[in-house]
Amino acid sequence: MKWVHIHIEGMVQGVGFRPFVYKLANWLNIKGWVCNGVAGVQIEAGGSPEQIEMFKYLLTDDAPVESNITHFYSEDIAERNAEDFQIVESDSTGSPTLLITPDLGLCDHCRAEISNSQNSRYNYPFTTCTHCGPRYSIMQALPYDRPLTTMDEFKMCESCQQEYNNPYDRRHFSQTNSCPACTIPVRLLDNQGIELASTWNEALNELVRKLEAERLLQ
Repeated sequence: MKWVHIHIEGMVQGVGFRPFVYKLANWLNIKGWVCNGVAGVQIEAGGSPEQIEMFKYLLTDDAPVESNITHFYSEDIAERNAEDFQIVESDSTGSPTLLITPDLGLCDHCRAEISNSQNSRYNYPFTTCTHCGPRYSIMQALPYDRPLTTMDEFKMCESCQQEYNNPYDRRHFSQTNSCPACTIPVRLLDNQGIELASTWNEALNELVRKLEAERLLQ
């Protein structure tokens, strides 16, 4: 059995890279782990020489479209004792060399959800997944994990937590995950600090109304 340590640098956090690695490893029947670090993504992987070579090839060839790999390092290591492949706790040690992921525009899947009146996220303005949503604007420290973003104070509901924990859901490890049941609070204030609306739907409707009224006055 061949074991390697892989270090991937670039824009590889906040783009669904760890879930991608997890699914790829399980598809190839590879053992080991993946984690985020301040210098990118770290992987230890074990399998047959053929499996490992295919794994390394697909890590770059099939990487998430939002990612940008700038450096790929691989070295042989001693055999590890592992029964499966896991996403493990992030490592915050070391010197940061990570490319910061920018905020990402709404993806087609999330757009379809908020346009579907039968979907639980219908018209929900903070709908996101691992392919879209804020990244740079909510980061407070590296690596990119929910406790190190401004999302830390918002607790996910049971449904969102299930999505977050499911390796085959596109919201697996989506740090911005929320829904109307665990909504991000929104208030609309005027320039005197007086509250005009206290929920996201009221705030957006009032904002649109005021912008439209201002446009008609011009």
